[in-house]
Amino acid sequence: MAINGEWNTVLEHISTSEPLLWVLDVETLAIVGCTPASAEFPALLGSLPELRTLSEQHHLEVARNAVSTGRSETVFEWMKYDAIWRKVARISIPVSGNHVLVQLLDITRFDPRAEWLARINLVSQRLELDSGMSISFAEFVVLHLLLKGLKHSRIAQILNIGIKTVDYRISRLKIALETDTTEEMMSKVTASGLIYLALVPIDLANPAQTELELYKKVPG
Repeated sequence: MAINGEWNTVLEHISTSEPLLWVLDVETLAIVGCTPASAEFPALLGSLPELRTLSEQHHLEVARNAVSTGRSETVFEWMKYDAIWRKVARISIPVSGNHVLVQLLDITRFDPRAEWLARINLVSQRLELDSGMSISFAEFVVLHLLLKGLKHSRIAQILNIGIKTVDYRISRLKIALETDTTEEMMSKVTASGLIYLALVPIDLANPAQTELELYKKVPG
């Protein structure tokens, strides 16, 4: 889908804080038009490559593909700005010649995993809860496997740890979730948004992964 017309004039007169829209020349890499809200945003994204799951080079290749095919392209990524991890959709729409209209949409609220993933502290590698308590990544892995329906012995086998270690991590989970029994804990997890963490892929071979690496393992 190609867009024609005086897009540059239209963009300059959008006075609201959103949307984030800009027109990129894929050959010169120059921003040839943008909304006021996005005037500084592309530069911000380029300055924070370690806080996003796709590189600017990847987005440039997508934009160039949109130009060559004449069809819009959409990619999804996790990005951290204003101290918050967000799930965003980046849409590249061919305009004319080498120009692509880029739109960035914050779609965090549409992914039930996003709120809980965003609670993972990059420094401490702990999942922070409303109560002020937190869950370590090792404990999170055990909870993830419990949500998959695995027994303690199987969890110990998969993680190559002793059953007593599994039991200890479960006891820590109970404390963090303020429950007395495993049944109460699982009921509380199931009734809350934490249940969506069961959908997050985990690399069991590298349990000490960073927050960014965990986001990279969330498809779409």
